[in-house]
Amino acid sequence: MLWVYLSALILGAGMLALQAIMGHDADGDVDADHDADHDASLLFSSRFWIFLALAFGLAGTLLTLFHLASVAVVLGLSTFSGLASGLFAAWVLRALKQGQVSSSASVDEAVGRVAEVLVPCEKGKVGKVRLSLRGQTVDLLAMGGEHPLNVGTKVVVEEIEGGIARVTRAPDEITG
Repeated sequence: MLWVYLSALILGAGMLALQAIMGHDADGDVDADHDADHDASLLFSSRFWIFLALAFGLAGTLLTLFHLASVAVVLGLSTFSGLASGLFAAWVLRALKQGQVSSSASVDEAVGRVAEVLVPCEKGKVGKVRLSLRGQTVDLLAMGGEHPLNVGTKVVVEEIEGGIARVTRAPDEITG
């Protein structure tokens, strides 16, 4: 059985090295066609098979070489290690691939933030405010309430509707 474990280890390590050298994902667009919630698609991932072969081969080789268990126990532990490792690796890499990190700010994040009036605004008259979101300076069209809001006034964005922020004068406690 040692040759089976060594073959799996060499095959898995070789495939992983080949992917690293080529610098791309061997699954290509195949995984993109699968439904993200469909767990069975993990079994069709090359990642699953590569990590299954690596863990199966490594566990079986080490347990056999060091005579740590009987042949049946080694086979069981190697199989479990391979399946668990393959599923975990495919699941983690798929989650990382699907996760979208964005440094751009969404206008909806402006709600509740303090802004500064750039162009005067009041009820029925659209002006403009500026605020900082995620380290970016964002200018929004804004409409005030009953009292006019002059240039430089600190305001709080209460809501955004139709691309226009509804703002009110910020309390002195906030603007300090």
